Amino acid sequence: MEFISLYGNQIIFTLLTGILTAIGTWIGKKYQEICNDKIKRDTVKTCVNAVEQLYPDMLGEEKYIKATESIKEILYNKNIAITDLEIKMLIEEQCNRFNQFKNMNKEKHSTEGENYKQ
Repeated sequence: MEFISLYGNQIIFTLLTGILTAIGTWIGKKYQEICNDKIKRDTVKTCVNAVEQLYPDMLGEEKYIKATESIKEILYNKNIAITDLEIKMLIEEQCNRFNQFKNMNKEKHSTEGENYKQ
């Protein structure tokens, strides 16, 4: 009983410090993952847009290779690891957005044309 009264506060503080340190470390890792994911998405978006603008005459596979090279280089310089599968999925997501945007514009212009004809 005397041991607990002498060292009880120190034991509690030590346990609380360990628990808070573990929670802080976990939060830090999660925050880093979220930031890295955002950086990856932004990098892919920028690279895909750049390849579309800089190399309009290239075919799809060539554009994909060019974008992949750029993405890997940029993220490597930022010390962010990315797999080939992640790159492929993010590029496909961005291309899907392009196609949706193009289809929306086509529909908008065709609707405007029909209204003009009437």
